[in-house]
Amino acid sequence: MINPTTKHGVLNDWDLSYYEPLSRGKAGGERTGTLPFMALDLLSDEAWKGNMQRLYRHDLEGFIWVLPWVFLQFEGSKRTNCQLAGWETGDFDRCAMAKRGLFSKLQFGKNIATVEWTAEWEFAVSLLYWLEVEEGLRGQYRKAPPLSPKDIFNRFYDALCNAQQCYPPLKKLMRELNLARIE
Repeated sequence: MINPTTKHGVLNDWDLSYYEPLSRGKAGGERTGTLPFMALDLLSDEAWKGNMQRLYRHDLEGFIWVLPWVFLQFEGSKRTNCQLAGWETGDFDRCAMAKRGLFSKLQFGKNIATVEWTAEWEFAVSLLYWLEVEEGLRGQYRKAPPLSPKDIFNRFYDALCNAQQCYPPLKKLMRELNLARIE
């Protein structure tokens, strides 16, 4: 969404958020979100039927999916190409398949971003690789209890620290935001 007064982008979904964890016995219940930005776990039959609890990592993953959406398709506020048109579907299975297809296109050093986002693309690639690894680990350890929001954040923080190698301005931003591991 773009604020019509300031012309700045706004990225939030506060009207659909909750502060308290869901009570035991309740699952996800509500299907909310925009398919192109939803976590891969939520693009499943189980989640669509309301049988998956929404987790902190789902929101974090949703944020990460915004990066390729912007970096691969936009120059300024104008969409200049539709590389990710396959994400724009009402079918959650097709959207998930198209998003997973992006993983196969990723290669460090190969820039497929629009001109405006060339410098930031490797940062996005780094976080997308992190998502792919995390998804693989969850699949490998399906019976293990889900990680806590603290553990998820710390793993994401580590991924951000690693991404500083390919996008040095991130170090300054993280310092300005006082981002640090949660102890």
